Amino acid sequence: MAEWLGYLAGACYLAVCSAEDIKKRKVPVSFLFAGIIGGLVWRIALWADGSGGLTELFCCFVPGAVLLLLARLFGGIGSGDGMAWIGTCLFLGVISGCGVFLIGFLLSFFWSAALLIFRRVGRKSRIPFLPFAFAGMILWKIGVLYG
Repeated sequence: MAEWLGYLAGACYLAVCSAEDIKKRKVPVSFLFAGIIGGLVWRIALWADGSGGLTELFCCFVPGAVLLLLARLFGGIGSGDGMAWIGTCLFLGVISGCGVFLIGFLLSFFWSAALLIFRRVGRKSRIPFLPFAFAGMILWKIGVLYG
């Protein structure tokens, strides 16, 4: 039951962030921090219940921190994506968070490739990542349920 609640909270958070990412190509910092704080409260509640450990709490920051580092080093990735990913991993956990990220990354890669092949965008164009991450979250849960 707790896994479903975390998944539902993470899906709602990612859906709101995705809508903002599509609409404005930018996610408000207040949304990002609300997700991180909500995810922290969720992880601490799991830890207090005995369902999660402090190690996993700290590991949930790693994927988002890697995205933030890549955004800083190479550009092309928005720092909002990294912050949103910290909140998402806090709600989902590290394994599910990384699985969702991989699916979202592959979806965005194939979409970008198709847009480039059909000359709808240029090489320097940017597409929002969070909607693909949200789609990846849905596909991850379907795969977990029926896989």
